[in-house]
Amino acid sequence: MQQPALVTGAHAPFLPTRVLSVDIDAPLPSALDEVARDGVAYERASVLVRVHSQPVGLVAFDLSQGTFSRERLAEAIDTALGDRIRRHLAADGLPVAWRSTAEARETENDRQPAALLPRCLAARAAALQDAPSVTVVIPSVDRPEALRACLEAVLAQSLPAFEIVVVDNAPGESGAKQVVDLLDPGSRTLRYEPESRRGASRARNRGLAAASGGIVAFIDGDARPDRDWLAAVVATMAAPLEGGQLPTCVTGPILPDDLASAPQQWLEEWGGFAKGFERRVFDRRKHTTGSPLYPFAAGTFGSGANMTFRASALRRLGAFDVALGPGTPARGGEDLAAFVEVVTSGGTIVYEPAAIVWHRHHETEGQFRATIRAYGTGLVAYLTRHASRHPADGLRMAFAMPAALAYFFRSGSPRNRGRSARFPSGLWRDEVAGMLQGPFAYALGRAAARGSRRSGARR
Repeated sequence: MQQPALVTGAHAPFLPTRVLSVDIDAPLPSALDEVARDGVAYERASVLVRVHSQPVGLVAFDLSQGTFSRERLAEAIDTALGDRIRRHLAADGLPVAWRSTAEARETENDRQPAALLPRCLAARAAALQDAPSVTVVIPSVDRPEALRACLEAVLAQSLPAFEIVVVDNAPGESGAKQVVDLLDPGSRTLRYEPESRRGASRARNRGLAAASGGIVAFIDGDARPDRDWLAAVVATMAAPLEGGQLPTCVTGPILPDDLASAPQQWLEEWGGFAKGFERRVFDRRKHTTGSPLYPFAAGTFGSGANMTFRASALRRLGAFDVALGPGTPARGGEDLAAFVEVVTSGGTIVYEPAAIVWHRHHETEGQFRATIRAYGTGLVAYLTRHASRHPADGLRMAFAMPAALAYFFRSGSPRNRGRSARFPSGLWRDEVAGMLQGPFAYALGRAAARGSRRSGARR
């Protein structure tokens, strides 16, 4: 089978990684042909392990010897995650021993009576009984084939009822209308909304304005949701937190669909979009990270490709800033700005590990470096926005600057210590170049937004 091109020069040869997802309730893969894909001979696997559809962690597994067995994979899973698996089973009131080679059970759990479900799934089913209505908003600007895959995965969600709004941010050019027209939504409500003014924030705001749901879930058109994504999101939104407050926003992991090229792996080593597999709550007072950067290091909360808001709260906060995000000079930061507004206004964000979205990262080094520069620009642009609106927080940001610099650039910081020898050593230059553009990019975005409003008023 054909191998991807190897990385040469200062870096060691790249070993392609196959991303797998297994649930210990079902048989594990039994042969190499179950883990190969697209004619690539993968030399290692990154295995997402679940119990009752709930993720418990990732396991690295060597495929380079050309031999594979279910027993070896089970042993690797037990070594890395056995304690977490047993804790989950015990919390569900089940025997803590697990048999990965058992025959698959009939696991259409959402169709079984709640009494037959494990406690974790019974709690989800109970939370969904009185769940508010849901709208899924999918902005799209190009790549109709990716949009189709996204829509097909959304239409296949285990949650029984919701509406979908596809926002075409390049009407007549993107192919989104043709994709929507060709798909059969079945019992779902699928609507198409054009938004000719470019920018992810404008597209999301158009989707928010069109949404009828009390909860609005945003997913990017080049991502693919897990089957239980919406069920996990809505159950989390519907379950009261400590003190009786309901979440304002829910985020979840964004996992790589594949790691077949070095730049895709670099993005994961740079930080990726998953924030672990422990449920976390964030607010202004009790549930914080304890870092001097909190809540301004908003990437901790999640990312824009997988975020859900209570619609009334997002509208009250002014929706997404059209001076930020892809399609503007800032090139990003609109999701981070929204997260920080939620926390600083007294709301609560919940990071729910079971609300999984899969994303295919860019495959070339040029695309990777452009992405890193864009994230640097968006980060500082959103911080500029927040400081201009909240001067007291601007002072807090200034005092936190030494900690921020150490977090971003010290090799032993939590952000950087997991990077391999193959990670590009000069990437910090791309990040800094992007960051230095941030204040100017936000000013340009503000000016463009004002010009757009004036032009709209004249029409």
